[in-house]
Amino acid sequence: MLLRRFFLLSVLLSLGFVVGVSSAQAALVSVNKVGVVTIKVLGKETTLAVPEPASLEVKSAGESASTTNLISLAKEGDRVSLKVDGEETLDVTNWKEDLVEIEERENAKKITITLVDGKFVITQEGVSATTEFPVSIDPEKNRFMVTTPSGEKYLAVLPYEARESVLRAKTLTTLSGGSFTITEEEKDLSYAVLGEKSLNLFNVYNLALPVEAKVSASTGEILSTNEPVWLKLLSFFLS
Repeated sequence: MLLRRFFLLSVLLSLGFVVGVSSAQAALVSVNKVGVVTIKVLGKETTLAVPEPASLEVKSAGESASTTNLISLAKEGDRVSLKVDGEETLDVTNWKEDLVEIEERENAKKITITLVDGKFVITQEGVSATTEFPVSIDPEKNRFMVTTPSGEKYLAVLPYEARESVLRAKTLTTLSGGSFTITEEEKDLSYAVLGEKSLNLFNVYNLALPVEAKVSASTGEILSTNEPVWLKLLSFFLS
């Protein structure tokens, strides 16, 4: 009986250890608070395909605690690839967990990047932004870049900050869901944010209409709103 209890305890401890490691290293690539990149792949993996999760090991990028490893995510046709400088390019087309996880820092909240329906989803504090543009991350400086048809653009304002900008400006009263779209118009990189604008009509009726706002991904300013002209005039007179 004692031997059986010891065996069961050993199994439970082993399972707890595995679950703990799995939850701590959920993303394929993780970046800690000081910018050190950790890749969850086989140490000597040479194939371009992502290994099976059961065979994964954890190692620092380039076998060192380097903080200069640029992380790149790109899509070509139906194939999605991930690369950290100095490492093999990985085919992550069918990867179901987070691709990249960046720990919270003093001046930045935790960020994850996931692949959903062939698009990259950048999530910060429950607010997400979707893009098909290639994404690059400088882990040391915590800088995000996207490559658009007009060139590489710095994503200075991240999804949570874009949401706060819209609400502070009172451009929208409520947002539709927590997902935005990263777009480019006339070489300006912006977030397309959908929501509703509510107007209190003489304390008698609350009018709510759908509005789309474009928020600059560089400055956080409201670039434009897609709403009827009469709604703009009415908002002005009632403000």
